[in-house]
Amino acid sequence: MQLGTRYECVGSLLRVLRVSQDSTREFARRGPRLVRRLSRVAEKLARSYDDLVMDVCLSIRSGFERCSEISLEFARRFAEGIGKLARNMSGDCRKKTIRLVARMPESTGFAGVGYLD
Repeated sequence: MQLGTRYECVGSLLRVLRVSQDSTREFARRGPRLVRRLSRVAEKLARSYDDLVMDVCLSIRSGFERCSEISLEFARRFAEGIGKLARNMSGDCRKKTIRLVARMPESTGFAGVGYLD
């Protein structure tokens, strides 16, 4: 009876190892796609930050806004961009990214930006 149980355990272990290898291959296949996607998000955020800086600099000349609002708006847009990315992900990565987005207000508070709505 014990010999049969041992064979069952070895068989189960081999199945688990195959699933693990499949998961590793799947991650390796999807990894570059995720990197490209994150790069696009970062580029969009950088472009929106540059546009925002120009808008604020123009409005500072006319006396409507202060420079401190640059950081606040950029942080808000960054958190929104990461939130959109998190909604398109699945599984454990999504949970980690959502937790990161949830901690963004705390992180921006350390940076002196203030609380994000």
